[in-house]
Amino acid sequence: MSAKTKQQSRTYVDRRHDDRVRYAYFARYMMVRYFVIAFFFANFFWLLVSYSVNSQLGMILAAVAVAWCTVSVIEQLSKLHNKQADVPRTRQYLIFQLVLNLLLSVCLFTPLKSMIYPFAINKSDVLALLCILLLGMAAAFAALVRIHNIFLGRDKYLPLIRNAEKSRALDQE
Repeated sequence: MSAKTKQQSRTYVDRRHDDRVRYAYFARYMMVRYFVIAFFFANFFWLLVSYSVNSQLGMILAAVAVAWCTVSVIEQLSKLHNKQADVPRTRQYLIFQLVLNLLLSVCLFTPLKSMIYPFAINKSDVLALLCILLLGMAAAFAALVRIHNIFLGRDKYLPLIRNAEKSRALDQE
């Protein structure tokens, strides 16, 4: 093999290795990313429904949630290019979503319900909304726990990433 071919092969292997490590860092946040995207679509759907029934308070709350969620989605996409463990905007968004869902759950049983959810006419509608909000709270909490574990280095991906980085060091020797 010529020196040029060996160099090209080495460069290709180095790039593949770098990509593998980068995608491993990105995969640490997979569950968080899925939950954030689910929140985005749920909030967007709520915005559309609020618009269709002309619920101004519902539209405002849903629009704020969608906007903040969009910032979180952008931060998640940036994880492909940086290895920092913290995702402060996503963490703040998930806390916001958790508190919002809690407050909206309480509002289901107050006169504010008709301003926020004018489409919730009977008890089965209210119970369905309550279940959705409780599921959202559970998802937000699970994502926050996941982010906390990643930040502390207690996630299952970190040992795999360390091994991949070590194998790179061994390959270069």
